[in-house]
Formats: sequence, C-alpha cells, structure tokens
Amino acid sequence: MELPEGYGKPGKVWRLHKAIYGLKQSPRLWYFHLTEALKDMDLTVTDFDPCILVSKDLYCCIYVDDILITGKSYLVKQCIDTLQSRFKCTNVETSLLLGMQIEKTSPHIKLYQERYITEILERSGMDDSNPVKTPIETSSTLKKAIQDEDLCDQKLYQSMIGSLMYAATATRPDIAHATHFLGQFSSQPTTTHLAAAKRILRYLKGIPTHGVTYKYNTNEIPLRVYSDSSFASNLTDRHSYTGLIIQTYGHTVIWRSKKEKTVSDSTTVAEYVALAFASKQSIWVRRGLALLNIKTTPTIHCDNQAAVKLTENSGVSD
Repeated sequence: MELPEGYGKPGKVWRLHKAIYGLKQSPRLWYFHLTEALKDMDLTVTDFDPCILVSKDLYCCIYVDDILITGKSYLVKQCIDTLQSRFKCTNVETSLLLGMQIEKTSPHIKLYQERYITEILERSGMDDSNPVKTPIETSSTLKKAIQDEDLCDQKLYQSMIGSLMYAATATRPDIAHATHFLGQFSSQPTTTHLAAAKRILRYLKGIPTHGVTYKYNTNEIPLRVYSDSSFASNLTDRHSYTGLIIQTYGHTVIWRSKKEKTVSDSTTVAEYVALAFASKQSIWVRRGLALLNIKTTPTIHCDNQAAVKLTENSGVSD
C-alpha cells in the first residue's frame, strides 16, 4: 500500500496486517473470516454454491455481508446470537432483501421490486410515461449500428440496460429476453435501441408490482424444465436464442434467455443446443434439491420432435 503524503520514503510501501475496505482482496478475506465463524456452528460450505452453508436443520445464504438464515427456530436464534457476539450486526425481518420486496401471506410468498422499478423510472425520466402491454415489439428488426446511423448517449443506455438486467435476473422473467437482447448493442447504441430500452421501462410502468410467487402447498412434481429456441432470430449474425424455465414443485426458480454461441443450420439443431443447456442447468438445480433431501429426476419439455428423437437416439447423423 502506498504511503500517504508526508510519510513517504522513496522505494518504500506499507505492508498491511489486516484487510482494508475497498481493496481487491478484501471481499475474499471477509468471506473466509465469515465462513470460519459459521463453520464453528457446525455449518459446512456446499459444493452446490460456496455462499450456501448448511447443517442438519439450518441453512445460511451469504451475499457479501447480508446473510439469510432459515431453519428450525431455536437453531436460527442460536446462529444469530453467535454472529452478534462475534460481529457488529443487526437482525431484521426479511421484508426487503437486495432490492427485492418480500411479501409473506398465509397461502404464499411473493418476491417483487416495485420500489426498485420506481427508482429506475424516476432516474430515467420515465415516471410519467404511458405504459405499453409488451416489453418488446413482436416484429422487432433491431440490428447493430451501421455507418451514419444516429447514436445515443452510451453511458445512459448502458446504465438503463444494467438497471433492467438486475430486475430481469431477480424477479421479472417477463423482461429477461428483451433486456438480454438489447444488451448486445451496448457498445454502440443508436436512438432506435434507446427507444426500445425505454419501451421496457414503459412496460414496467404499467405492472410494477408483478413478480414471482411461491405457494406453500402444491402437488406438482419436484423438478420440471421447459426448453425452447428461436431459430436464427438475431438479424445481425443469425444466431439463435435459447429460452429456459426451471420449476420446482410448480414454482419458477430459474429463467434464462441466452444467445447461442454457434450458428445453427436448422431448427432441430437450435432446439438441441437449447436442450443441452437446459440439461446442464437442471443438474445444478438437482444438486441443490439434494441439500434438502429431495432426490428427483428432472422432466424436460421440448416442443420440437426432431430434437427429442435426436436425444433418444445415440447414433450420429449428418
């Protein structure tokens, strides 16, 4: 660490004995320090996610210095008391977590981001805009900027897409594809791209309280996966897009809209690539369910019969 003005000596630096907030290694050292304290409570780091620690009847989820604890009441209290004895921390009800509002009622738990969406609208000057019914036009023909096309403020566009990306990742699967699709234009956005981004905000303006809901009792199967693909839908490079939804007991827990890395020469290939991605994601979720002592085999749905037959047949075909 460089010495402050007035204490410097040519060719000399300070050697730190403990981490300081803001340094590159500080988050990593904080993680090790925190997990060591949690391990003393018989919690173990999982292979499923290094920020999830479990014991027999206790579960801890870590996001930097925010910790979500659930399990048997007396174990949760013991964990909180131990943490408060070792760290300066507060215990609050989980009505707001990482920008997500949590609504608990007798039949369900709902996650939504009305407050966060309102802040985005106000920051973008769209709080008085007229709502629309879809986040993106169904017949969209957006492409990368060409020569002599009017460009917009790049920082404004990137800030808008970045803000929307968090909402799309956390609680709003309905804007996932539109936000991801517009993200590819961030290096050289045009006024047309900016108008499309503002359309997503206008869509959110109409339904800011929408989110994901989880019911307590359901008869659905433990793990269900839906896979789809839009063949050659990117007009710039003709890559296809993969769409994915993973549900546990009928509740959506993972959603993705992702541009495929390779160019597919048929709908069958595009759907097969989407199925491969869905399979990998379902294996990860299956490992997470195993932490809850739920052993299951995922049911994967695909609407392309040729791709389904290709998965069933181990032979190679040109």
